Amino acid sequence: MALFLTSTHRAIRRTVSARGLTCGRQMSFASATVQLPVLVPGDKPAEFKYFDSQPAGSGPAPKTTIVAVHGTCFDSAIWEPWLPSLRANNIRLLSYNRRGYEGSPPLYKEDPPSKGLVQTTVRYTCDMLGFLKYAVDELGVQQTDKSTKTGGVVLLGWSKGCIPLMALMASMPHIQKPLFPMPFGVSYLQPMLESHLRAVLLYEPPGSAAGRPPTKDVEELAVDASEMPGVFYKWVAKKIPTDSLPAFNRAWHGEHAAHDFAWLLAPDRPGIEQVAYQAFDPVPPNLGVGLILGSEASDYCKDAGGWIQARLAHQPHTATEIIPGAGHFAMITHPVAFTQSIVDVVRQLDV
Repeated sequence: MALFLTSTHRAIRRTVSARGLTCGRQMSFASATVQLPVLVPGDKPAEFKYFDSQPAGSGPAPKTTIVAVHGTCFDSAIWEPWLPSLRANNIRLLSYNRRGYEGSPPLYKEDPPSKGLVQTTVRYTCDMLGFLKYAVDELGVQQTDKSTKTGGVVLLGWSKGCIPLMALMASMPHIQKPLFPMPFGVSYLQPMLESHLRAVLLYEPPGSAAGRPPTKDVEELAVDASEMPGVFYKWVAKKIPTDSLPAFNRAWHGEHAAHDFAWLLAPDRPGIEQVAYQAFDPVPPNLGVGLILGSEASDYCKDAGGWIQARLAHQPHTATEIIPGAGHFAMITHPVAFTQSIVDVVRQLDV
């Protein structure tokens, strides 16, 4: 397989929605769709829905742009309550709905399915890279100003959305024998990544991202696929305050629970751990890498966070931040503190 991402490969079609998603103080999350070029030969063109909190030309140039990748069973609407705090800090947010979520292509289906659905993870990582390329080429995202440490892209993964980021980190040029099967042509992206990708932030990655064994608190999720949506909803909603439930429910898409739990970095836990080692030990040069956890995180996320933090310790351009009182949904329950944690981490990364 080859991934072709040269400067001539532009988005095929972009359609701007007439409606915006409103969020407090008349903040808007403008939606649009884009048909990205085919990145893996033989795949079909795919049209994705994406959201932009600060379209180019709508105000002063942002200090930086966050490109966010959402997690299991929640689409980009999960970010809406966060917008006012971001705007107050002159931070632009771009997010796309992953495959299977509103306005984006169907879930990727392997035929026949492989163990760990690793080729599915490859596609979802390529989707992220294709959208990042589109944002740089067409949406006015500025490159990083290394002298002022402003501009550029902070790539934010949340929960399952951390896995494509880790796949990217484990596939960068400093890895001599990468274990993750990224298409060879990803090298075409390297100039764009070097000029625009400033930092990678992982917000509450799950244990499955690092090949960690299940903790006791996730034992209740070991159910049949048909039961997974209801069981997972109860599991993630148990710490959500009543006043945050409407935003939580607007973003919920439980039908994808079983699929989203299945795609991984490698076929088994030992293999996943080895890919994760390549992502973090050492981290990619000239790239900031941050870890963010809520103080009320599940044991499953705390365990993964501890493993990652041990890899990051004593490496330059890395940082870890704990959000007091927050759990897995700080963007809706503690939006101001979530923004501050990101600002603090990026400052510590010194990139």
